[in-house]
Amino acid sequence: MKKILLFAVVAICLMACGNEPNATIVVDGLEYTLNYETKTAEVSALKERRGNGNRNLKEANIQEYVRYNETDYIVVGIKAGGFQRCIALQYVYIPNTIKYIGEWAFADCPSLKRVIIPNEVRCIEEATFNRCVDLESVVIGENVTVIGREAFAECSSLQSVKFSDKLTNVYEAAFYSCESLQSLFVSKSVKSIGEYAFGGCSGLTSIIVDEENPVYDSRNNCNAIVETATNVLKVGCRNTVIPNDVSRIGSGAFRECSGLTSVTIPHSVVSIGSGAFAESDVDSVTIEEGVVEIDFGAFAKCQELKSITIPNSVTHIDDCAFRECVSLQSISILGDVEYIGILAFEKCESLRSVILPNSVFLIPGSAFSGCASLESIALPNSLSSIQESAFSGCASLTSITIPNSVTFIGGDAFEECIGLTTVTCYAVTPPTMSTHEKNPIGSVQRVFSGVSCSKLTLYVPTESVEAYKNAKQWKDFGTILPL
Repeated sequence: MKKILLFAVVAICLMACGNEPNATIVVDGLEYTLNYETKTAEVSALKERRGNGNRNLKEANIQEYVRYNETDYIVVGIKAGGFQRCIALQYVYIPNTIKYIGEWAFADCPSLKRVIIPNEVRCIEEATFNRCVDLESVVIGENVTVIGREAFAECSSLQSVKFSDKLTNVYEAAFYSCESLQSLFVSKSVKSIGEYAFGGCSGLTSIIVDEENPVYDSRNNCNAIVETATNVLKVGCRNTVIPNDVSRIGSGAFRECSGLTSVTIPHSVVSIGSGAFAESDVDSVTIEEGVVEIDFGAFAKCQELKSITIPNSVTHIDDCAFRECVSLQSISILGDVEYIGILAFEKCESLRSVILPNSVFLIPGSAFSGCASLESIALPNSLSSIQESAFSGCASLTSITIPNSVTFIGGDAFEECIGLTTVTCYAVTPPTMSTHEKNPIGSVQRVFSGVSCSKLTLYVPTESVEAYKNAKQWKDFGTILPL
């Protein structure tokens, strides 16, 4: 039995030795991996050390064929990550034999300036040229049908791109933050454009969709890409005029759009998508009656925006909707808003006053945190809960009036509101005051953390004075008087 097993092991070893592994050869400083079976080869740069590119490679002339042991191998592919982090690479010649370019193949090549992608390539994979910050122009082969996710993201010098007439899909963030891209022409073949595909392209001034495109249009010369079937505006620029029949502003449609100073959102729009105007230069926004929802971060970090009126039709203001709008001084919410998200107005440092409608029943966590200039806020009689850190750091608040409908106030709700002198609470039963552990050592944070409550005056209903004097945290106020 042992002899039979020994014979089998020897046989397997001989078979393995007969199948010589694919070789790797170096030609003109580039590494080619050969496939004996298909007589093809993949190319990459010689890596200096694991995980890093070749810092000295300035030019890459990829061969059409390489020869090994008197056999020619056709070079058909560029390896995934093959030239990634080749920080000195300025020029690459890609021959017509190349049929595929792997993911991240030229990512983080900050010196690469121009690329011509041959006609045999069908797909530009994910992040292929991501963060090639000096890349100025790209000619895309006529048979490319797909541009992958983040394929050219953060190519901040990219000024022009010529799409093939066979291009069908542009995936998410494909050209995100290509700040120098000035014009965009969408060919008739394009069927799908992912979210944020052109988000952050702050230099865009002209957008045109081929009139024969069955999926998208730029109706009435609006300088935007509109999805025809849904009327969703997918991509805009500083010169966009939003058409009166658009139903939604898509996610990131105007994100980081410099030069966009004024915008009117027509009555046909039902929702403003996540990040739609985030980090843009907009300083004046007119939202017409009809908008129902302002999505996550829709106007976040619009640092020039000074005031905004939310119309009666709006019922939903999502998380971070106006976060870090540092110039925003006033906001009027006119309608029956049912939901205000966490961090919705966080760090709006210039915000002085807020009027909330009677439809609001909860102020969520950190909704107005860091609004250091906030002097007054009218809390509605519908309000039942003020969540943790809701007004944390509102140092200019001198007084706060809590309506009788409030039953709960979260930890740190009024943390570091150091300007407070009086608090008025109309609730007959003292609202429950929460505490929470803010740091790993377990220090308990109270509703008025950082505020000298012993120096404040609290006004409460006459019949409730004793109840407040015995209630947790409420009893810490120096003076408790009847209304």
